[in-house]
Amino acid sequence: MLMCACCEETGRDNHQALFCDPQFPYEDVVSARKNDPAHSIQVKVKYQPGNLGVDLDAIDINRGLVVKAVLPDGQLAEWNKINPDSAIRPYDKIFKVNGKVGTVQELESFIVSSSPDLHLEFRRPQRFEAKLRRPGSLGVRLHYKKSSMGVLVSEVLEDGLATVWNINNPTRVIAAGDRILEVNGEALSPEEMVEKLSLEEEVSLLVLHYNQDPIPIRGI
Repeated sequence: MLMCACCEETGRDNHQALFCDPQFPYEDVVSARKNDPAHSIQVKVKYQPGNLGVDLDAIDINRGLVVKAVLPDGQLAEWNKINPDSAIRPYDKIFKVNGKVGTVQELESFIVSSSPDLHLEFRRPQRFEAKLRRPGSLGVRLHYKKSSMGVLVSEVLEDGLATVWNINNPTRVIAAGDRILEVNGEALSPEEMVEKLSLEEEVSLLVLHYNQDPIPIRGI
């Protein structure tokens, strides 16, 4: 089986000025089952430094900041009350700030330095189940931290079950930047999911697909 998994034990995983790090409830995983196509959501607020009120996962350096939780006292919570049809929820991803793209560090910097008008563009993922059955390698590289929202797919290799799935399911493609939230119906810790993926002959994955390319790497 070819399934490379990388776990970061230490390192910066979120922006402390914007959010804390509460545990997100399992019902948020359940709500992620709805199979809508990936789409963008526009949010505009008068930014109050330090009061955006969101907990973010920054593990995918080149593809944006994934929402872990909208905190009850903050500007995004207020936005959600006023704009229920475009409310921000867990697993949405900030990929553009004030019209600018960048690495997660750059996006965080754009938010902190924004005043007074803050325009955030979120990406809401498509949710689907992918069923992979051995023999054969999964053909993916995975990345996570202990506090990650699921397990990040950092690369889909040319040879493997994931590529075979993609060929047979062009509307439900597994791609770099996607998140795996469940394995065989279980919402586990990232470490437990990776272990289960390495052992099971048949796996059903709950996948979040953002349909988004990474930002171009800038030359030096």
